[in-house]
Amino acid sequence: MNKNRMMELLNEIVNYVQIGKDVSETIDKLLDMGFTKEELIEYFDFDECDFLL
Repeated sequence: MNKNRMMELLNEIVNYVQIGKDVSETIDKLLDMGFTKEELIEYFDFDECDFLL
């Protein structure tokens, strides 16, 4: 599996986790799943401000 395909799948996972949740709930769930704050900001379009909520 190449890097583009992995990122495509990870984006789908992030989008799935977001369903029905606000930003802070989504972040908490993704952090619990093992994503880091830096990864969420750099690769998944979260903003530093999202972590202050």
